[in-house]
Amino acid sequence: MGRLSGTIHPTLYGGDRRLDGQLKRGSVVTVAALGDYGKLRPAVVVQSDFFREHPSITLCLITSDLRDTPRFRLTVHPSPENGLQRPSQIMVDKIMTVSRDKMRDVIGRLDDKTMVEVNRTLALWVVLVNLLLPHC
Repeated sequence: MGRLSGTIHPTLYGGDRRLDGQLKRGSVVTVAALGDYGKLRPAVVVQSDFFREHPSITLCLITSDLRDTPRFRLTVHPSPENGLQRPSQIMVDKIMTVSRDKMRDVIGRLDDKTMVEVNRTLALWVVLVNLLLPHC
């Protein structure tokens, strides 16, 4: 699959839904990423809802450039609920904390089953599994 190129127009990802109160863990948002990933792209919020008032937010970037790396890239198929337009992958290896003003629109939300997989993959990526299973 090809990589998204250029800027993302809000209607490409399910309309122009602003962040007003909709931003929660599991929300799929568009974000102006920094550095090597510095273009407007989708991302999933992985930060706890407990920290809603914090000025920054932690995300995993999403790409349509599919790779065979199931240990740290989770494939998600497009749906009206998640707002994605192409088969994509959550890049758990690309965790990023950004200022809230770098985020644009909430385009959807991941289902509970997908978020369980995100949790498991994040735990493996940052070695939180050792807290649960000391023999790892």
